[in-house]
Amino acid sequence: MPDYNNGDRIEALSDESLGLVDRLIRYLGQFDNWFIGDGKGYVEIYEPNPMYVISEITDENEYVDDLEFDFEWSRGEIGASQPEGNYSYVRQIRFINTVIRQIHLVSFDNGKKQIVAPDWEPIGKGRFYHYLSDSLGYAYQRFHFREGKNDHSKSLRMRHSRGKFDIPILKDKDELKRFVNFCGVTDEETHTSDKEEQTELFYALLEQYDGFKVKERQLETSKRNC
Repeated sequence: MPDYNNGDRIEALSDESLGLVDRLIRYLGQFDNWFIGDGKGYVEIYEPNPMYVISEITDENEYVDDLEFDFEWSRGEIGASQPEGNYSYVRQIRFINTVIRQIHLVSFDNGKKQIVAPDWEPIGKGRFYHYLSDSLGYAYQRFHFREGKNDHSKSLRMRHSRGKFDIPILKDKDELKRFVNFCGVTDEETHTSDKEEQTELFYALLEQYDGFKVKERQLETSKRNC
């Protein structure tokens, strides 16, 4: 699966261009500095520096129909098994004519909800879905809900259960690495193709993440008391 939020399927960026990503994360947090363009289609422009633009895909040669939208985290939502309202789309963030990143978004719950597709990490036969707080994908997730809308990555319904969960937000890749180590999976396995098993494994990883966070807090408290 292409991971647009981590930069798959875009041209390689130079070291100088990579610095644009950090700058853009900062700009996306300046919600009031973006305005809707007057041109055709969806366009948002960063007013202090109009060379930064967010737009829809307009290149007919850009193939985005292979984007996935049936993920473990959405399978407890209303209409998850129905095609209506469940789809993926892309927003591209450009600096002048250079695509800095393509952001993979998902519409679900019969089209009533949209979020930036979370990153995922393979753990055993399952997949752990999450956001990294220092990533461009998460910056755009916050940008997407900047007008006081409900954040649809929270209070997601669990399949065959009355339970709910939020997509976990990890500080950075170091925290993700510590969580993978906490899970204690040493053998590499191909993730299961059975959808029911995929979903149950994800829920189990969410429980493990709760235990991991408790352990992290205990370690932090122990360090402060030393």
